[in-house]
Amino acid sequence: MRLYLLLLFLWSGWALQAQKQDSLAICKLRPDYSWEAYAVPEIGYDFYTPLNDSLGNAYHGPSFRFSFYQYSYDDEIWGPAYLNLYVRLQRLYETEKGISQQFLWGLGAEFSFETGLYRSFFVPYFGADLGNMGRSDLGSSFQFSPVLGLNILHNKRVSWRINSRYTFATGEHNSSLSGWTLGSSIQFNFW
Repeated sequence: MRLYLLLLFLWSGWALQAQKQDSLAICKLRPDYSWEAYAVPEIGYDFYTPLNDSLGNAYHGPSFRFSFYQYSYDDEIWGPAYLNLYVRLQRLYETEKGISQQFLWGLGAEFSFETGLYRSFFVPYFGADLGNMGRSDLGSSFQFSPVLGLNILHNKRVSWRINSRYTFATGEHNSSLSGWTLGSSIQFNFW
C-alpha cells in the first residue's frame, strides 16, 4: 500500500510538471497581435448619396488612403487598441448621367472601441476626418466626416475594411454636398 501511495505521489508530481511545461509551450506559441506600421497604402471603392440634391443622383468611384501611422496592441493598457492616422482622397462620378464629378480629401484618425485586441478579424472602429470637398457643378466647401466601420480582416500585412460615413459640408450648397458614403477598401503593408 505504501508503495502504491509513493508511486501515486511521484506520478502526480510528474504529471503536474508536464502540465506546467505544456502550458509554457502553449503560451510561447500564442500569436502576437501587437504591431505598428508606417506609410501604408489603401485602395477602395465608395458609393455616395447626397442628402438633399435636386438632381437626386448618387455617385461612385475609387478612393485612396495613405496611413501615416497605425498601431494595434493586444494588452490592456489605457486607450484604444487600434489607431490609424491617414489622408483620404476620393474621386466620385455621377451614376445616372456621368456629367458631374466630386472630389474629396481629408485628414483623419480612427480608433477601436476596445482596449485589447486578441484577434485579427471583425475589429469595429470609429473616427472622423476634416478636409475639403468639391463638385464640378456646385464648387467646393469645407467638410467634416464622422465614420463607423469594421475591419473584417485586420493584421499587419493585409486589412480589409467596410465603413459608413456621413459627410457634413459647409457653405452655400451644404445640403446638396452633405450625404452618406458607404465603402470598402483593402490595405497592403509592403514593409
